[in-house]
Amino acid sequence: MTGGFGPLLNYSVASQNADTNFTPDLDISLTARPDEVAVLPGRPTQVWRYHAFVHKGEKSRVVEIPRSYLGPIIKAYRGEKVRIRFTNEIPEESIVHWHGLHVPAIMDGHPRYVVSQGQSYLYEFEVNNRAGTYWYHSHTMLQEQSGVYGSIVIEPKEKKLEYDSFIISYYMIHLHD
Repeated sequence: MTGGFGPLLNYSVASQNADTNFTPDLDISLTARPDEVAVLPGRPTQVWRYHAFVHKGEKSRVVEIPRSYLGPIIKAYRGEKVRIRFTNEIPEESIVHWHGLHVPAIMDGHPRYVVSQGQSYLYEFEVNNRAGTYWYHSHTMLQEQSGVYGSIVIEPKEKKLEYDSFIISYYMIHLHD
């Protein structure tokens, strides 16, 4: 770890290991990386965005949004244990904040735990929130305006919601060359 208060706290992201007593119901890799998206006609816009892959759980629990700079929609259930393996491939330090989710402080994406390019951070937490739509985003600099954010939809454990589709609106965009 190279930034924040990590050196003062003697905390190393590189030495972070999975909790052997934590068995996730949903296990995802989430990577922040540079990309190009045709936001407007003409030359594609340079963005930074999240991409995800499901290691354990239904593949439909992560929904990539085609032709969008937005990060994937992650679907989780209340009471479920979630592991997210974050890797930073953008040329700045970054970390993921789970906006509105009740997670332990070390899992909340505080900037003191920033991850340098090429490094990883392991998130493990139980979803304790009520059903709703939340979002996750970088908690570093102004990276959200470059596309480093997405939605997490929490569904109730006791009753699965039935729907054909859903719409999530974002109003923040920062275009740059």
